[in-house]
Amino acid sequence: MIKKFLMFFIVMMFVVVSCGNSGNGKDETADKDKENTDEDSGEVNDDPEDADDLTDVPDDETDETDETDENDENDENDENDENGCEATDLIDECDFSVEVTSKEDLDSIVNCRVITGDIYIEETDLEEIVLPCLEEVWSRFDIWDNPKLKKLLLPKLREAGPGFFIDMNPLLEKVDLKSLKEVTHAFSVSMNNSLKELSLPELDKMWWGDIYLMFNESLELFDVPKLQELDEDLFVHKNNSLKSFSLPKLEGALFLYITRNDVLETFDLSSFVDSQEIVIAYNPLLPTELAEELVERVKENNKYFDEEDYEVCQNKDSTVKCYEDYDWDWDDM
Repeated sequence: MIKKFLMFFIVMMFVVVSCGNSGNGKDETADKDKENTDEDSGEVNDDPEDADDLTDVPDDETDETDETDENDENDENDENDENGCEATDLIDECDFSVEVTSKEDLDSIVNCRVITGDIYIEETDLEEIVLPCLEEVWSRFDIWDNPKLKKLLLPKLREAGPGFFIDMNPLLEKVDLKSLKEVTHAFSVSMNNSLKELSLPELDKMWWGDIYLMFNESLELFDVPKLQELDEDLFVHKNNSLKSFSLPKLEGALFLYITRNDVLETFDLSSFVDSQEIVIAYNPLLPTELAEELVERVKENNKYFDEEDYEVCQNKDSTVKCYEDYDWDWDDM
């Protein structure tokens, strides 16, 4: 009986020991597998605090990125407000005339695509005029004598007139007329003493009209690359900072006056061949040869154009004196 008991006890001990070793082997195997996995991924890290540090993103960097994105978005929104028509209640045709004397008056036409009557924006305290949806004005358009006006933004305007006048705005620095294609009757940009550049890249039709570019103290460049015909007159007069102007496709004008522009050095009228009267005078830096070349082209094209129809005098290197002084002031025009 004792022998049987001893045999049973020895067998049970063997089973217990075997089971214990087997469990430890599984734990060691699992630990080795985990260690191998960590080594393969390159992320062996025994310290949980260090692991947290690896996943943190500095708050300052995130804030800076968010601020940059916000600034970019604001800049883009500002540009859209000035240059793009975002109106959800666009009015296709505003069948009235309007006299703008305040910001509220201007807001009343901001969603108009076409205005069939006159627009008068005169003697206001406006610092900017922005009409991003306006495409056509079927009557007179006056922007006149606004002492605080700095910006005139009409990015979609294609047609204006009879009569389009941007005059006597002493602080006006920026004019956006990049879509303007047609003007009926007179088009004047005069006495805007802070304006340095004026470009009309799409203007190609002047119906029975004149162009007056006069008394702009700071204007340095004037560019109209597409205009071919001018039924009436072109006056470039007393722009004391104007160094050059360009109408390279213009073929003619009834009267051409380029007078008393103190620093004018050159112009591009390379297609100009027709006129009834030309005066190029009192431009002390403008080569006389350039003026004479233009006159010769007109004489070759028009057999009735003779010496009584033009005067080229008192420009650079000129020995010819003028018969008149051409010293007109604003009140004389």
